[in-house]
Amino acid sequence: HGGLATDDGGTAKNDVIGSNGSNDKDVKIGEVDKLKGDVLPNGKHTMSIVSGLFSMADDINKHKGRRVVCTTTEEEGVVDGSFGKMGKCRCLFEDGISAEVGSQVKLLP
Repeated sequence: HGGLATDDGGTAKNDVIGSNGSNDKDVKIGEVDKLKGDVLPNGKHTMSIVSGLFSMADDINKHKGRRVVCTTTEEEGVVDGSFGKMGKCRCLFEDGISAEVGSQVKLLP
């Protein structure tokens, strides 16, 4: 008479960690995807392509002119427009950007 298989292995894991109500909802962080543009006499590029600041649904042109800062080098730039269709944007750095690809870039409020 087959013993009842008591299947108690169904513990529901609620992996909803990470929604700790911090005030960082306005602070968007992306990363340098490519360095482009002219190379200034100081050896820095004038433009970078940044990914991760915006989603594909965002209208990046609405953010044109917003300031960004590279967290490793403290270099400031501005959003110049979208790049491609994957939510990447062009950022212009008047004094150049010396950060390496993969460096964090923060969108300032």
